[in-house]
Amino acid sequence: MKKLLTIGIFFFLSTGLVMAQSGFLNFGPRLGVQSSTMRVDQSIANYDAETGESELGFHAGFYARIQLAGFYIQPELLYVAGGGTIRWVDQDNLAGGSIDQDINFNRVDIPVMVGKRFLRVLRVNAGPNFSYYFNQEAAFGARRQEFLDATNTASGDDREGSGFTLGYQAGVGIDLGKFALDAKYEGSLNRIGSTVGGFQTDARNTQWVFSIGYTLF
Repeated sequence: MKKLLTIGIFFFLSTGLVMAQSGFLNFGPRLGVQSSTMRVDQSIANYDAETGESELGFHAGFYARIQLAGFYIQPELLYVAGGGTIRWVDQDNLAGGSIDQDINFNRVDIPVMVGKRFLRVLRVNAGPNFSYYFNQEAAFGARRQEFLDATNTASGDDREGSGFTLGYQAGVGIDLGKFALDAKYEGSLNRIGSTVGGFQTDARNTQWVFSIGYTLF
């Protein structure tokens, strides 16, 4: 994974430098924060899973913007650290109402946005987002055993997972000199894994993404 990521960063940077010399491409670093939630539809024994509280994460990487016939294409290469909470609600109220399961992940994102500029500074864009999860952990904390006993489940330990997912992003942006500000909504078209914390789930990650980029050239 580290070798693949290194090759990807080198290709992204070298391609950007070559194309920037032609004058129709902008390139620079990018960083920001995102508010993530875990959307899940699942039941175990007398527990129903619900979307819990959102969690704040961060991302950092590079972006390029290719001007093309009045539109632009903006690929990005980002490292993302985030998470969310799955809330297991006890429908019979046998274990105190609900138990939260914290999800944390690290992944590499490659969103490819297609957009249009208005009034020279405003932008709208949308496109697919390709993600690779290389670390994913789920934990119940102090109430893990309580949940396992109530559901008669012999799993639920902290787990790690990896895999590719496909999502989408859509949002707006504004260009202020060399700075590019973006606000986007991100959804997932498939689940982040067949299990989360050892349980079969259909968990999907959704995010509000806020970024700032700086145009080097």
